[in-house]
Amino acid sequence: PDLDGLANLLEYALGLDPSTPSTAPAAQKFIDGTGAHLALIFTRPNDRTGITLTGQVTGTPGSAWLSGAADVGQSVQPNGDGTETVTIWDKTPITGAAQRFLRLRVTQP
Repeated sequence: PDLDGLANLLEYALGLDPSTPSTAPAAQKFIDGTGAHLALIFTRPNDRTGITLTGQVTGTPGSAWLSGAADVGQSVQPNGDGTETVTIWDKTPITGAAQRFLRLRVTQP
């Protein structure tokens, strides 16, 4: 309804107001012991039930998106205020690939 291009299911999952224009989380660097990785880091309400968030990666647009534990990492850190910080990252280091793409898929099982 707010014409920001984000589906209402995504806005619900991230705790955004569907009647106010919002932006989706932007990709950023996540650094761990194996190097720098493409990542999405965002805060959301921890009471969202009935939805599944899945990180997906690919090296080539139009090819299969991968979401298995060998390809995508995910951590959830409770913030103690009713929210949690979610980090989803591509397990292939940035220096290990010519190009990588990361997206967040939100579904209702």
